[in-house]
Formats: sequence, structure tokens, C-alpha cells
Amino acid sequence: MRAGGISSLLLPFRAVICDSHSLLPSVDILEIWVMGGASKLLMSYAPGFVTSEYTGDSIDMASLPLNFRKIVVSALSSNFREATKLVNVSMLQPREGELLIKNRYVGINASDVNFSAGRYGPVNQLPIDIGFEGVGEVVARGGGCEHFQIGSAVAFMSGHAFSEYMLLPVKYAILLPEVQPEYVSLLASGLTAAISLEKIGEIKAGENILVTAAAGGTGQFAGSM
Repeated sequence: MRAGGISSLLLPFRAVICDSHSLLPSVDILEIWVMGGASKLLMSYAPGFVTSEYTGDSIDMASLPLNFRKIVVSALSSNFREATKLVNVSMLQPREGELLIKNRYVGINASDVNFSAGRYGPVNQLPIDIGFEGVGEVVARGGGCEHFQIGSAVAFMSGHAFSEYMLLPVKYAILLPEVQPEYVSLLASGLTAAISLEKIGEIKAGENILVTAAAGGTGQFAGSM
């Protein structure tokens, strides 16, 4: 693959391809061709997308940077690189019922491309955050979040994942035993397969089902359940 985009861009989390390649390991070069009709959407944010590994060290607000970087959708376009830009913003302060998360691994899905193209309905205001799922660690917490410790590993499904740091309502945080990229693929792809088969389809032992697009992320989970 060609290394394109912003070649000097470094963000301290890794990308985990969760859609058609959900079982692949995390990648350092975030460059994904997504085929949609006649269009090709290049998602490329260059070599060195990861700069640090999870160490398990606890972090408090005093040790956090004053600013951090995130990717936002600044214009609706079927070209992901033209739709998004990298911005620097001020550090966030968690309020009651919120966790401040430092992202370590984030999922890359076709949904991100569809969202930045405006295919999920009208967007009332731009710029807007993007990224639907990830795994990170708690670096600060507001009141009412005492069952999460500083340094706790969490998974989440939220619209702010393509960011070094993000605020997460505690009710959406899934406590994990450790920070590992494999948990990312269990979120959108894994849950979609499980809910479709077990809750909606109510599949019973001995029944036969047809899984379309079985090579995709959701399809692979469905075929292994």
C-alpha cells in the first residue's frame, strides 16, 4: 500500500480494521480503500499512526497535556480525506457521570465513510466528531464514576473515537480486564452478529442459515457462532 495523506501525522492510538478485515491485527499505516459503487474512498493518515503502547500507568489531570488532536468531519464528501481534517483542541474536564478516556485502539468501519459522506441523514452542524468504537483507558473521572478507577481499561461505542482523548458517559463504558485491540472487533461487528442471530432471529440448534457477505467483519462472527 502507498503511504499517503499527512505523512508526519502521529496519533497515540492504533487503528483496528473492524469491517471487512475485522480479524486482522492493528495496523500502523491507516490506509484503507473502501469500494462503494463507482467511487473509491481513500482513508490515509500515514505511517506512524501509533506512537505509544499501553503501559497501564495511571494518569491524573495534572499530568495531561493542555491540548490534544482529533479528526473531525469538516465537509460532507464521499472522499474521506477531503471530508475530514485534523484539529487541535483544549483538554476536556469530565463532569458528573463522565469519564475522560485516552484512546488506545479505534475501529475503522465503512460506517465512518458513510457518515462523513452524509449518507446517514442530515448533519445540522459542522465540524462534527467521527469514529464509532474504540478501546482506551480512564485518565480522569467525574462524580458518580467511582466503580471505574484511573487506569481502568474500557471499551465503548460512541461518535468521538478518532481522537486522542474523549469524554464518555459512564453508562456507555464497558469495563475490560485489559487494553487489547481484539476487543474492538467485538463491538459493532460482534454485537451485530450476536443480536441478529440470538435476539432477532432466535436461531435454534440444528437450524440452517445463510450468511451473506460472510467474508466481512460481521459475517465472520456470524459464521463462527
